[in-house]
Amino acid sequence: MIRRRIRKSVPRRARRPWPGVSAATLLLCVLAPGWGLDAKGQEQLEEAREGAPAVQGVVDFQVAPDVRRLEFSPTAVAEPFLGIELFPPLRDRRPGNAVVWFGKVKAEQNAFFGNPEIQTKIAEWVDKPLDELRAEPRPLLTPESAPFYYLKRSAYSMQCDWQLPVHDGEYVSILLPDVQEARTYARLLAGIARWQIAHGDYDGAIETLRIGYGLGSKVAEAPAFVCTLVGIAIHGIMHEQLLEMMQQPDAPNLYWALTALPRPLVDPRLGLDGEFDAMELSIGRALNAEGRDNDSAWWTERVREIEVMNELFETGRDSRPRSYPIIEAVEAINRNLAEYQRSKEVLIDLGWDAAEVEEMPMGRVMVLANWHVYRVGRDRMMRTLYLSHRERMKYVSRDHEELSALPELGLIHKDLVLVGPVVHEVLLRQERDVALLRTYAAVQAHAAANEGRLPETLDEITVVPIPLHPGTGEPFEYELNGESATIRDPSITRKPIEVIINVRPN
Repeated sequence: MIRRRIRKSVPRRARRPWPGVSAATLLLCVLAPGWGLDAKGQEQLEEAREGAPAVQGVVDFQVAPDVRRLEFSPTAVAEPFLGIELFPPLRDRRPGNAVVWFGKVKAEQNAFFGNPEIQTKIAEWVDKPLDELRAEPRPLLTPESAPFYYLKRSAYSMQCDWQLPVHDGEYVSILLPDVQEARTYARLLAGIARWQIAHGDYDGAIETLRIGYGLGSKVAEAPAFVCTLVGIAIHGIMHEQLLEMMQQPDAPNLYWALTALPRPLVDPRLGLDGEFDAMELSIGRALNAEGRDNDSAWWTERVREIEVMNELFETGRDSRPRSYPIIEAVEAINRNLAEYQRSKEVLIDLGWDAAEVEEMPMGRVMVLANWHVYRVGRDRMMRTLYLSHRERMKYVSRDHEELSALPELGLIHKDLVLVGPVVHEVLLRQERDVALLRTYAAVQAHAAANEGRLPETLDEITVVPIPLHPGTGEPFEYELNGESATIRDPSITRKPIEVIINVRPN
């Protein structure tokens, strides 16, 4: 637990009253190079990294595709076309804060949440073959249970306010224990949905998945990008079970249900805004120092606060003992004259008078120079995230070369900047995955209308509109090979896909 590990070295005002993992640490974890890959993909990625250029934030190698084999029955789209809803409909949503209901999920439920064996068993159902699940008894967490009821009320709430203390001056070290719990709940919901699918209860599975989709969207309604990512991950967990249901012989065609999902399922803007303002929300006093230009003691304290922020961040990433060169500002700067000299050079290059810079308190020089370098890096990394997917994929920049040329300053941690290309792929992938599911359903509908035959090209599908890749605006790569077809998408380097589709005989 982070709070205990840092208690001796962090001033009292910087301690947290509740345990968990900080937003910055969680963000680093989910944006790590192997995020979103299975064990095989992770191994391939590590092999590729050995020969990859060491450019910060750049992935210019291709992981081998995640090859999957799917089998569908020819299934027409039945009327009413929008009779199946995968997202909580407006008519069923109720006023109130989703977080209030979310906080009640574990209330007086020690028999379930206090029994790790039960939770582990249901979580294992997420990947268990359906034939084996058919022999499993009905789970304790059912639609009639209190935890299920509270999760549904949370997912169906009109409002969501996580009340994160974003304006309390330490944004990057905000802890997010609820976010971790949400992922646990998502796996429980997915396990129950899979059990329902195995037993042919498709209506029940759709309702369970609808709660999961609603939960993912609520988790993402917070000004922290890690919440955006966790919301997307929860939706991915639901997608897997939905795909399993689509492959059952008697399951309905979900083309229009998938088409009616919000686009994108998670709007990343609130999370991106939080990350853009993260440093101002964390060290705002140092950046608004009116009347403090020559107050050496005041600047020393600001440097101390920034170093505490770094310590919180680093301790969350790695529990190994560390030594920090800038714990006491003045003494630390004296021990790091090389960095201090670089900071002066940065300010002079920006147009500050050299004599004025020499007269500045050392702490002020360090803060101003580091803030400039951080802001340049942040803006270059994040600016393309405000483009559309198509604009981003066509845009070729030299940002990474220019970023590597920035001065090496260490007061503000370099890993506190979002890695733009990685985030782009995550955001693109959430829309691509829904488009893929819609494509599978379109192929099912075509086969149903053509005596079970697969289309020679996706353009041949006319019974429903052809889903388009959100990045290219074109249909997915498609190749018919006798009795099977292959759909490919190499556009996302961390998660390229190759799907082999077969259609069961009528």
